[in-house]
Amino acid sequence: MLDSYIIVGMVMVLVGVVKTFSLFTSIRGKLLIPLLVFAIAGALNVLNAFVFGGTILQALKDGFVLGAAAGGIYSMGKAAMNIKYETVELLPTDPYVKANSVEAKQTEQNNNCI
Repeated sequence: MLDSYIIVGMVMVLVGVVKTFSLFTSIRGKLLIPLLVFAIAGALNVLNAFVFGGTILQALKDGFVLGAAAGGIYSMGKAAMNIKYETVELLPTDPYVKANSVEAKQTEQNNNCI
């Protein structure tokens, strides 16, 4: 049988092609994509077992596991591509932030001028 990473790669490519159809561009269609990943992975792994020898039921189970992996890998990659890097502001309750904040420095400068 073919290795699992080949099946996962084929699932990702096929789902990418299928997503270009107008049915999957709507909100409802986008909700069907995870089910599509499971179905394609299961079908490809059953076909893999049929062609190269193996137990069909075990191949279907393994295909669903591979579908979950492919869905997770895809969503992690998509999330990583959509990350917007933002600056993190420290909370003013932190004593270090209070002591070194702009307001504290301005207040200190104002006090020194008096």
